[in-house]
Amino acid sequence: MRAATHDTRLQPAAPGAIMSAPRLERSMLGGRTTMRRAARILNALMLAAFAGGCIGGRSAPLPKSDTPWPPLPETGFISGRPATESDMDAGNAVFVSKAGGQLIGRPLDIEVPQFAIFKDAESRQRTRVIIVQAEEANGAMLLGYREVATGTTGLATLAEFELLGRHVEGK
Repeated sequence: MRAATHDTRLQPAAPGAIMSAPRLERSMLGGRTTMRRAARILNALMLAAFAGGCIGGRSAPLPKSDTPWPPLPETGFISGRPATESDMDAGNAVFVSKAGGQLIGRPLDIEVPQFAIFKDAESRQRTRVIIVQAEEANGAMLLGYREVATGTTGLATLAEFELLGRHVEGK
């Protein structure tokens, strides 16, 4: 199982670069670094800058789990505006999109919070999550999420999710 436990304050890597996640820390699970995950996100950001993200294909069945879907949170998320460092410090945001000291994120027209399935392309795992943040920055559509089973937070592109909305059958 992977854990996204890295500093997700996004900063430009160099003038004209898309973005990078600067301080990658060791994962709490197994001591592995999250470099491959960060590289996949950065590659997706670069692709999104040129082609835009999209969701398509058929929906697979929801992952089986003994953990029921919890109610959606009433706090602990960002909706309708870009996240700030204060939001991250308070635990309400997963990432901050900045360039040159200025916020560059714009809220996506996606309902937040909502249930979703995170589809990890590398491991082929499907993980139940709650979307807690949705922003566009430099053409990349980014979502912050919390895993239902563990509470682990992460950052991924919109294309890596199957959005389920605010109500899930068989909750």
